[in-house]
Formats: sequence, structure tokens, C-alpha cells
Amino acid sequence: MDPAPDVMRALGLSPGERAQRAARVWSFDDKPFNYVTTYVPESIGKAWTRTDMEVTPLAGLLERSGVEVSLVRERVTATLTDTHLSSYLGVEVGSPVLKIYRTAFDPAGRAVEYLIGFYRPDRYQYEVELPR
Repeated sequence: MDPAPDVMRALGLSPGERAQRAARVWSFDDKPFNYVTTYVPESIGKAWTRTDMEVTPLAGLLERSGVEVSLVRERVTATLTDTHLSSYLGVEVGSPVLKIYRTAFDPAGRAVEYLIGFYRPDRYQYEVELPR
């Protein structure tokens, strides 16, 4: 796909560079806990098939492609679901969800993944440990 400007910025893409986009719902105990849209530079994602994307987590696909992730930057906020998200997450319209933006970088500092995820707070917890 031709990425939107925010995706281009997050992945450090130049005008004309493309990205591979995938939207997924992950479930636990047959109940959805998140809806995520991931983007990777076309040079990385072009080797993956639809079946690969359906059965293998993105971290596994990156690893299989020889991509090493050395840093992940996340930003967490909250939002309310719209009709689209509600249908995928199995919640009422207007339900609160965590919204997570994640960018993964390789050892050279190149962005190799950008994720925008929506997580049900009753099925997902975010915990951070901050040593002094």
C-alpha cells in the first residue's frame, strides 16, 4: 500500500516507498482481546503470504526474515470504540479501550514495524517496571 503520512513518518519512509499493511484480531479463550493494524516496509513484508500473516505473530515473521528488533518504543493512551472496533472486539459502541502505538527498530535504528492496536481493558493489562 501507499502509506498515510503518519505511517511514513513512523517507518522513516521516503515518498514513493510502500508498506505492507495487515489488520488482525487476536483472541484468547475464543474471545477477542485486541485489534491491531501493523505496517512494515515493503522490502521486509513482501515475502510474507496471507497465510503467514494469519497464523504467525509479526515478531515471528520478522525473525524469520532475518530482522532483529533491538528497541521498541510504545505510547499508550485510551479511546472509545466506534462501530468498526466494537464489532471486532465484541464490545458495545463507545466502550473504553487502550490504544497502543508501537514502533520497533533494528540495531541500525531503522524502523521495521509500526503498530496501532486497540486492546480491551478487561482482557489485557499493561504493566511497566521503572527501575531507579
